Amino acid sequence: MEELRRRLVEDLSDTIEGELRVDPAAVAMFSSDASLYEIEPIAVVFPRQARDVEVIAAYSADNNIPLIARGAGSGLAGGAIGRGIVIDFSRHMNRVLWVDGDRVRVQPGVVREQLNRELRKHGRYFAPDPSNSRITTIGGMLGVDAAGSHAVRYGSTRDHVESIECVLSGGQRMELGREPLQLDPSAYPRMVDLEPLGGTTGGGSSVGATVSTAVRSDALKLSALTPATRRADLIQRVGSLLQEFEPVIKQYQPPLLRNCCGYMLRGIRQMQELDLARMLVGSEGTLGLFTEATLYTMPLPSFRAAACLMFKTLEQAVLAMQLLLPLEPSACDLLDRRVLSLGRGSDLRFRDMILPEAEAGLIIEFPGGSEREIRERLSDAQTLLKDREIDFQITREATTLEDVELLWALPSQVVSLLASLKGSSRPLPFVEDVAVPPEKLAEFLVSAQRIFQKHEVTATLYSHAASGQLHFRPILPVPDNGEETKIEAIARDLYRQVVQVGGSISGEHGDGLSRTAFIRTQYGPLYRAFQQLKEIFDPLKL
Repeated sequence: MEELRRRLVEDLSDTIEGELRVDPAAVAMFSSDASLYEIEPIAVVFPRQARDVEVIAAYSADNNIPLIARGAGSGLAGGAIGRGIVIDFSRHMNRVLWVDGDRVRVQPGVVREQLNRELRKHGRYFAPDPSNSRITTIGGMLGVDAAGSHAVRYGSTRDHVESIECVLSGGQRMELGREPLQLDPSAYPRMVDLEPLGGTTGGGSSVGATVSTAVRSDALKLSALTPATRRADLIQRVGSLLQEFEPVIKQYQPPLLRNCCGYMLRGIRQMQELDLARMLVGSEGTLGLFTEATLYTMPLPSFRAAACLMFKTLEQAVLAMQLLLPLEPSACDLLDRRVLSLGRGSDLRFRDMILPEAEAGLIIEFPGGSEREIRERLSDAQTLLKDREIDFQITREATTLEDVELLWALPSQVVSLLASLKGSSRPLPFVEDVAVPPEKLAEFLVSAQRIFQKHEVTATLYSHAASGQLHFRPILPVPDNGEETKIEAIARDLYRQVVQVGGSISGEHGDGLSRTAFIRTQYGPLYRAFQQLKEIFDPLKL
């Protein structure tokens, strides 16, 4: 390993403008993210410009070294760590490049909250709102198709992307968005064919090892292609792939409010056009490294109203959510007793809002065109629940921006509150991202509770309930080898139940190390399409 690091320093230090780190401090810092995993990287690079990324990608292909894209390192699934070169975009490539009407051009390292501060000057904002918006980068959001509390109304990150500039394996940089499709191969310059490779990286050889003649030959073929040639070839091959697997895509990747498991293939091919930017979102850096993106923005909401509702049972809270969905809330989040208790003890502002005897709570929001309208919508919600004899208590209403943001401060702190817990057993993030159809939420929660009881564990729950997103945290000791077996068993049982009700094992946090091994469970024969797509974009499997 040290010899490989020495060689990296010799080969790359003078060829990129950014920094290359192989020292113990940097390696240790980038060995972990917010997940349960720890893997020591070979090196860390902080690129200053897209050209640096091109150089690194070409070098990676030639030397059989995997690349791992990283933003804030706040992901819970282990998607930002690995045995390879970690590329941290947050240090230098973090600018808002331009704002033009309803579009904005950004580098991947810009933080979502920083972007919205700039957009507010123009009366606009970037709508997807993951709970870690204060630190999460746009590159990270693109990587996992981040969503958040308001996904039921505004969708996820892929719904707000026009195009993405990315660097592919081999070092070619290109802009991909909505692309006209011609399925006649003769209409495209043809990329030279590569030898089939096995394994997961570099044909199965060890990282950084002396590569075979075939692998090196393929690397040279890739690096010799012009971006235009490779781009045209990608369009043709992806179009053919989507046509071939169209029936399987329809069967195994049905519409779902939240789903970032695997690669998104549904809805990418529309008539004679491919939306490749939409497909790239959620690919977690496995198809290409994002260096810039053009995003769609939205006008700031004129009026918002929110309310905090407390319930004596979790079942009543879920039923209330399902009754309120026809009123078209912009968000409706569910918090269980443990999360409420943590929130009540963490902030004096939440004391009066959270009843100590409550077993569950909902935070619901409605948009509107006037203060009168949003007040009426809150009133309609209360009336509906009372008419259906739901036992609830409203502990806080908010109709000003400041008060609405206070209500959302509670769910936005859930991850940090859970992470702050001490002791031998903690709420662990490994099945923290499942999603089910909202109408199946009550049914699924019963099944999930049985699974946790079977494995003799309890779990916390926070949910973007209106879109069916469920964040479970089973309470377990920090894993050793034995607990890893228990974690796998819980995940296997829960994911089978998720698939049975038509849900997804990954809703908004990505697959990463936590869920990649379970993708076949969700998709069956569609998994082969994912493999072929990976081969199209990254034939060296780096």
